[in-house]
Amino acid sequence: MNPIDPIHLPDRPALSRRALLLAPITLTAFSTAATAVVRRTRVASVADFGAALGFLGQRHPNVLVYVSARWCPICRTIDATVLTSARVRQALRDVPLLEVDVTAMGPQARALMQLVAAEGPPTLFVVDARVRAERPGTRLVGVFTEAVLLERLRPFTG
Repeated sequence: MNPIDPIHLPDRPALSRRALLLAPITLTAFSTAATAVVRRTRVASVADFGAALGFLGQRHPNVLVYVSARWCPICRTIDATVLTSARVRQALRDVPLLEVDVTAMGPQARALMQLVAAEGPPTLFVVDARVRAERPGTRLVGVFTEAVLLERLRPFTG
């Protein structure tokens, strides 16, 4: 079993036979909405962060780390506007998104925030995944625009 599987398959509900039969219809009906979704790997512990960074680093030299929480209104705005932009989604094909979920804000979340030197959400920065070091000048904290994020990602996209 691949140790990264729990990171990619969080809280998946069991599929009924009816849901499987209706899946092609549902996928067609929501194909436009699905294109606005950013593929991300979500972690909530230091161990999962290390495993996910290692996994993503095998395929990509750089990873965008995004510290967020469901209770964070700025994070919700970033998710709904900046990360759904077609230009940002295109850039994230070269630089995968690793979301550090600190919603629970317990000991694991605090350890994660300490590990990535984040005071809180939202915080974004690019990591050189192979050496596990933050790329200088890439950190964003708080509110930012699509243009600012794209400027930070530009050196790492094809």
